[in-house]
Amino acid sequence: MALADPTRGRTRGRWWWIDIAVVLWVVACVLLGVRLHAEVQGLTGLTVTVERVGGQLEGLGGDLAGLDLPLIGGQLDGVGEQARASGARARRQAVVARKSVESLAWLLAVSVIILALVPVLLAYVPLRVRSWREQAAARRLAARAREDPELRRLLAQRTIVTMSDRELAELDGRPWAEPPRGT
Repeated sequence: MALADPTRGRTRGRWWWIDIAVVLWVVACVLLGVRLHAEVQGLTGLTVTVERVGGQLEGLGGDLAGLDLPLIGGQLDGVGEQARASGARARRQAVVARKSVESLAWLLAVSVIILALVPVLLAYVPLRVRSWREQAAARRLAARAREDPELRRLLAQRTIVTMSDRELAELDGRPWAEPPRGT
């Protein structure tokens, strides 16, 4: 019975699908984070509008403060100055709000990406590293088995023991009764 190639087998195909799934998950999480950032960043348009309106109110207040209307009397005293102050306050708050929205956009995007990826990667990476180490060990054993007939026999028996029923049914002859070829 010939030894199976240790770099191929049941787990290799399974890992290929898991690798693809993890890559797709990473891409989906990053795209979700980018989309979330763009959506929240879109809220800065509101702050631009508030800043523009605040500037117009500030200008209107300046115009009103400069008016001298003797017909109306003293009722407009201070209104222009109040409008100018309100406009300036609105502009300052709009700038602060825009910076807050930009910070929030980054914070949310990074948080969603990290919260979605970390648990998956914490589970996947150690298992994948273990799989790579197992495959490397299997290749080393197979190389040693070419020179050592007893090790070859042991590995052949181990291969048969770990085969599924379907794989055993597909074998020709009775490999469990035959000594490995070349011994």
